[in-house]
Amino acid sequence: MPAVLALLALLLLAPSASAASSHTLTGAWRSAPEETPLSSEFDESVWGKNAKSVRTVDLTVKPTGDAALTVTRKILDAHGREIKSATSIEHADLTIGAAQPSNDVRSDLAVTVTHAERQKLESHVALLRTSGLDRDMLDEQARRVLGLVGDKEIVVFERAGKPPS
Repeated sequence: MPAVLALLALLLLAPSASAASSHTLTGAWRSAPEETPLSSEFDESVWGKNAKSVRTVDLTVKPTGDAALTVTRKILDAHGREIKSATSIEHADLTIGAAQPSNDVRSDLAVTVTHAERQKLESHVALLRTSGLDRDMLDEQARRVLGLVGDKEIVVFERAGKPPS
């Protein structure tokens, strides 16, 4: 979280520079990896002892004021190997506008989020590999896309992102 806050502070605490502010911020930045031990009883039961979460933040700002913010979170096992199915990526496209005076010391930039998404692609891809093909998941997806249900079947659809109740 400190890495995200530092990058957002860079945008918000930019020096007063009128419309040229986005030009002074042009470039690409990557945070140092932020490592968090996963040491709770639950984490150890899922990831094993000495696993850790590693988060990096990337920010790219173009001279036009268009920007991209990407937060990547990976889980590493005790041997430092990435657990591919646990990787998540959060991405936001931003537009950085003109400086807005806020007080005598700083100016805030008008920042607009134009698109944001969270991805957990690797876990879905892993299930579709021939070595790990999950027939139930494939059947569920085919039925959902094609709208097919047998006469004696009951289908329960869950909302994305919400656990079943």
